[in-house]
Amino acid sequence: MSNIELIEDDLFPMPEANGEGFHIDSVEKAEWALSKIAFAEKRILDREMMADALIYRIKERLGDITKQDRDTVENMKAMLHPWAEVEITKQGKTKHVKLLGGEVGFRQSPARLEVIDTDAALSSLPESCIRIKKEVDKTATKKLIETTGELPDGVELVPGEVKFYVEAKGLQIEEKK
Repeated sequence: MSNIELIEDDLFPMPEANGEGFHIDSVEKAEWALSKIAFAEKRILDREMMADALIYRIKERLGDITKQDRDTVENMKAMLHPWAEVEITKQGKTKHVKLLGGEVGFRQSPARLEVIDTDAALSSLPESCIRIKKEVDKTATKKLIETTGELPDGVELVPGEVKFYVEAKGLQIEEKK
């Protein structure tokens, strides 16, 4: 048990349960429950932060240890490229060479369209090449409903709901290591 848990147990001792089991029916019991929530939430956050730090360190280390392998892959590809060109030229129609360890070759990728000036493209293209995305502006629609009092077709005004919330404020004491 950590020092924080010991301090919290002194400040917020577990209330006595009556014969029917534990129920929150007093300020003391509510305070105790909130202290348990706050401490559990802090442990969750601490574990998440620790996991994030470990993941970062693992990824950083992975980058370091795989750099040599990535360099090897690039160097081998660079050396295979001219050899493959010569071998494929010798074979004639084929665009690849099959080997025991794999295959090397060349593939033609399809042409792709890149829009470099959207305004110029939109003004010079026919309507059939222009796509317009339409969507309901919820903020403007809500204001329209409030102003007119009328509900347009195809929309529904869902009333807000009361939701229970708990904000536990734990002790801000850092445990000494």
